[in-house]
Amino acid sequence: MRDFFRKNTFIGGVEILFRLPLIFTAGYLARSVGPDAYGNWAVVIVYYGFMASVAGLGLSVSISRLAAVAPAVRARAYLGVAFRSTGVALLAAAALTLVFQPWLGDVLGVTTKFRHLFAFSSLLAMATVAEQLLDAYFKAQERLTRFVFLVLARTAIEIIAVLATFHNAQVGGPQAESLLATYVLWVVAMKVLVYPWLLAGRRGGGRGNIPLPPAERKEFLRYGLPMVPTALLAWFIAQGDRLVLSHQIDKSSLGIYAFSASLAANMVYIGYAVYPLLLPRASRLYEEGNIEELKTLFRRSQQLTFLLLSMVMLCLALFGREVLLWTAGEKFIGEGLILLVLAFAIGMDQVLGIHQYLFHLTKRAKWIFWLNLPQGIILLLAVWLSAAVGGIRWVPWGVLVGVLISNTIRYEVARRFLPIPRPDYLMTALAGLLAAAWAMAWAVQDIALGPRIAVAAGLSAVIFILLSSARRWNVAA
Repeated sequence: MRDFFRKNTFIGGVEILFRLPLIFTAGYLARSVGPDAYGNWAVVIVYYGFMASVAGLGLSVSISRLAAVAPAVRARAYLGVAFRSTGVALLAAAALTLVFQPWLGDVLGVTTKFRHLFAFSSLLAMATVAEQLLDAYFKAQERLTRFVFLVLARTAIEIIAVLATFHNAQVGGPQAESLLATYVLWVVAMKVLVYPWLLAGRRGGGRGNIPLPPAERKEFLRYGLPMVPTALLAWFIAQGDRLVLSHQIDKSSLGIYAFSASLAANMVYIGYAVYPLLLPRASRLYEEGNIEELKTLFRRSQQLTFLLLSMVMLCLALFGREVLLWTAGEKFIGEGLILLVLAFAIGMDQVLGIHQYLFHLTKRAKWIFWLNLPQGIILLLAVWLSAAVGGIRWVPWGVLVGVLISNTIRYEVARRFLPIPRPDYLMTALAGLLAAAWAMAWAVQDIALGPRIAVAAGLSAVIFILLSSARRWNVAA
């Protein structure tokens, strides 16, 4: 167990450390193109996420589940099948995108001069799927050095692409659509050159590939394919608010909201500090029949995730306005505490969403789709109603309600297949954290930056001490 959390902490720390610069590169991009162009770009990003979800064929999940318990040569064979299968699917999706590009612009509400970016989004989808497969493979086989190189390369490529494209750009200038296309070409070209090197040599997974028997290849593909509808639902849950809002509010307001949402989306990396090896390790414990150790694994993982969420939320409460100001600029600050509430909603989903892994362990992955379906419907209605009634400042609260309801339903269903208890205090602690962060955000609005830094340092020190001692906790399940 200690070895598991040590490796998890290492992987999570790498993810978080190398993701931090991407917050500022995203802000630099948003500041350079302005709110209106960024509102259109946000919808294009939603579309390429859709392409990656469909054409990825769910095979990153197949690798996480099946390659984790396979020898190195067999795991490499799984990866080869995944690359070939997703490559065919991505080419087909790119061709359809080119044919239906005008129609996509009308349906998704993208301004005419930005519609050619749908074609470039196909390239981003290809790079994203390749990245997801490599990520899943290195984690499943616990090849931590290769994983570090992958994350480092991803961050370096993003920084270089943004600086190369926008360093001389006029802020909010008229050539934003051309600059965004150039940025995509930079990103994709560098990933095509760099990523193949991560698989070179024996430590990348072996020089040779063995062909999978037809029956085993079919099982590998069939395990992932049912996850495609689930991935689409996850995509809609994460991005559906922008699709709905693109038809309700002007592109400038959408750009302001979308940037806060993109920053809040980084809360998923709280889970990366705790969960990156959870499915492979939990799979082994489940196959061994070690249910008590599995319960301990889930309980401690959830406790650690809550502590990390607490640290981030308190920092956002103290410095949320500055984060927006220092990244994208004053035009993107918006109204209300949009960033704070969205960040909490996504962070709460990380804390409670651990129970989704139970469906993978018991090989009932189809339940993930049927439980995410009502969450998507709730999100669609909540975003539409809240925007109609109170504008973008009400939308985060609708997202929060959807996350709470869907996770409650998911837990009640999951425990029927594998009774992993949830700590009794957890829901009360989450409610208290939101109330404390909200109160603190309003209380410090007129307080100078220096005292806020002192408060953040003190609170972070307390939470860090708790994190350091968390592995000795023995909270009754």
